[in-house]
Amino acid sequence: MAGFVIAGLAIVSRQTTDPSVLKLCSCGVIAIGVLTVLIIAIHGHKHPLEATLEGGEVVAYQHYQQELAAKGHKEIVAGSPIPEGLGQKTITAGNASSDASAKGERI
Repeated sequence: MAGFVIAGLAIVSRQTTDPSVLKLCSCGVIAIGVLTVLIIAIHGHKHPLEATLEGGEVVAYQHYQQELAAKGHKEIVAGSPIPEGLGQKTITAGNASSDASAKGERI
């Protein structure tokens, strides 16, 4: 949406020779750019997990939280948005387990 507005302002600024219209167009382009950066920053501040990870990693992280909840464990601590050990297998008593928080060694 912002791209169409900037393209429109660029077309208007190319068609006119009036300095006040050129000034208005350039101020509009700058305002839209600043507004876009602010919106991205606010989204990243409100949703750090989604802003940091890719879509597949977010789905895997949420799936892992659901597995822990089904087993009666508490949720993963919200300290770091990067889930450590996600998708790694562990060895417990000779059997492979998909629970990365279980006791054992990593494969």
